[in-house]
Amino acid sequence: MAEIIFLANDNIIMLAGMKNVTTDSYINDATVTVTLVDPDGVDVPGVVDMAMPYVTDSDGDYTALLVDTLDLDSRRIYLAKVTADGGDGLKWYGEIDCEVLVRKS
Repeated sequence: MAEIIFLANDNIIMLAGMKNVTTDSYINDATVTVTLVDPDGVDVPGVVDMAMPYVTDSDGDYTALLVDTLDLDSRRIYLAKVTADGGDGLKWYGEIDCEVLVRKS
């Protein structure tokens, strides 16, 4: 199931609870980025290696703001590619399908 990005709205993308699986401790000092890729495989301008800062006082949470002015097409599936580097060989990569929809009441 895809996550939802609402067209013409600010949206938050989150990497929640990043942990070192060896020590079972949260990683609160990683470098995390996201790139949003359109259905044709083209990077979306404004979301290429966008920083995802650590959420203060959280347990390994990182977020980025996808602004309302992004040039996205409704009813299409985009791919968010998230990369994290926690130092000391701690790397993480994941892909999230994101469907763009118009918000309805």
